[in-house]
Amino acid sequence: MDNRESKDLISGVWLNNIHRFRTRIYYDATDAGGIVYHADYLTLAEHARTESLRSCEINQIDILGEQGVSLAVRYCSVDFKKPARLDDLIEIQTEFNSVSGAKIEANQTIHKITNGIVDEGWLVQLNVQLACINSRGRATRFPRVVRQAIARMNFDNKGR
Repeated sequence: MDNRESKDLISGVWLNNIHRFRTRIYYDATDAGGIVYHADYLTLAEHARTESLRSCEINQIDILGEQGVSLAVRYCSVDFKKPARLDDLIEIQTEFNSVSGAKIEANQTIHKITNGIVDEGWLVQLNVQLACINSRGRATRFPRVVRQAIARMNFDNKGR
């Protein structure tokens, strides 16, 4: 589903090869001062990545059951610029950069939404590498359906 709304708006939307997933910051993700715990950005990013894959018709439960493999974060770097706060509406933008037999690379940025407008500057930026693992926890190639779905997001044709 390249650059079209996903079938399920809960999963977010694709626009210009970037998946956009919105959520709000709830009390359980913040400290006593209302600032998001640093580890909760990983959870927010995971939710957005999962929904971006779901909107590409990649269901991780089906892949586990049918192919016996799952996706795991192999590497993640996080750059914290500004904090999100309790009750903020945010948008997590996910952009797949490359896919190979054994690795998917993605960039994710978290933006605050103010008065219905997504702030251009990001609060947090994540660079993520996903690996495919089998039931023994060993690295293996991604199933073809996963590689093809990610490739349809057209990351190779962005003028980079």
